[in-house]
Amino acid sequence: MKHTTLFGLHDKDIMHHILLAIILFVGLLSVWGLANKPGLQFTVGTLTACAYVGWGAFHHYHDGDLHAKNMVEYVLLALLGIMVLAFIFL
Repeated sequence: MKHTTLFGLHDKDIMHHILLAIILFVGLLSVWGLANKPGLQFTVGTLTACAYVGWGAFHHYHDGDLHAKNMVEYVLLALLGIMVLAFIFL
């Protein structure tokens, strides 16, 4: 039986979400650090979106519920983010 902890998440889920927070934080800091280079900002944002999709696959694989519908959701959200970045930086 899994032990439920913070906000109803399990111990390993907390670690997975900490990893996601690190991925997004590093991506945000990198975009901010490249303030005068919109092409590189877009590239870093796209890489962060890809890392987000990879994290989603990793997370759901380890939870045992990796399904196409989950991955479609992650990919669509990442594509939405990339489109927003394209309007901002390109």
